[in-house]
Amino acid sequence: MRYQTIVMELFESRPQFHDRLKKSNILLTTIETEAAELKRSHREWIDALTNEESNLEPSQIRSVAMELALDELEERLLNALEFEEPPELTRYKGLLVRD
Repeated sequence: MRYQTIVMELFESRPQFHDRLKKSNILLTTIETEAAELKRSHREWIDALTNEESNLEPSQIRSVAMELALDELEERLLNALEFEEPPELTRYKGLLVRD
């Protein structure tokens, strides 16, 4: 699955967040930005897990790395929804006000 598709599905699972990005005409840009971040994080986790001594097969390493990268992305989004403007998500300023 493509990184952009994964991010889009994650955003769609949070309709309020998705709608605000869409109404502000930054949905596509935000998906692209977060997809690039997810890809970077995924690769970093693959490298970190590969460098560890483990009994994991390469496909298992990729799966575990994706889970960890997704956890990071979900945490950033939850923080954005909860705190309105965490430092790492200032590009979403004004979109995260609770209704």
